[in-house]
Amino acid sequence: CALNGACTTKHPRRHPAHSGTTTDTVAKGCVCDPGWAGPHCNQLKLLPPDPNKPHGCANPTMPTWGGDAIFENGQWHLFVTAKACPRSPYDNYMCNSQIIRLVGPTRAGPFQFAETVLLPWHHEAHAIRTRNGTVAIFMLMWDGGDFPGVNSSVCAPGNATDRNKCYPHGFDFAHQVVGVAWSVNGVRGPFTEKVSSLRQSPGPLRLTTDGMGVSSNQ
Repeated sequence: CALNGACTTKHPRRHPAHSGTTTDTVAKGCVCDPGWAGPHCNQLKLLPPDPNKPHGCANPTMPTWGGDAIFENGQWHLFVTAKACPRSPYDNYMCNSQIIRLVGPTRAGPFQFAETVLLPWHHEAHAIRTRNGTVAIFMLMWDGGDFPGVNSSVCAPGNATDRNKCYPHGFDFAHQVVGVAWSVNGVRGPFTEKVSSLRQSPGPLRLTTDGMGVSSNQ
């Protein structure tokens, strides 16, 4: 059930003409958590967007994904992962990705590009504001390890034919680790960055007591 519901051996099936009437049960199925739908509970249960109201961020040359919005000074600041080099045909998110900040009047947007917060080799941004007001961005990132024979600049001339642009998806092989960047001055930074030694399956994470670093709970 995609971790968004509970599996059951007696799943109620509703009569198509009477949505509130349970007629019988099927052998198995998923009972979805609030906010999720579909036979496997892997579809967000959202209202359709209003075509008459602008929303989101429309930029076909810079696709974005993930992220979190933080409200500050009357605006919503959305920290997301974005394709770093639009002219590169290479879409491996470990290499050709960066974390940017978008700004909009509501939680739904419309959003406009404000700045690049963390340069390429950062992705999967999750932003929070801590109790002491620090803005922290957790992400996956390159730890600076050796990439023999790899052209690390995805925008370099001729890179479209370079077969060694980046290693395939493999977090340990590609030196992907958990990192955090923080700002004590709000969403506009500047951000201080820390690389942790945590790799795959790091277990629970928390901010250290000063709100400025990554620490395991072990």
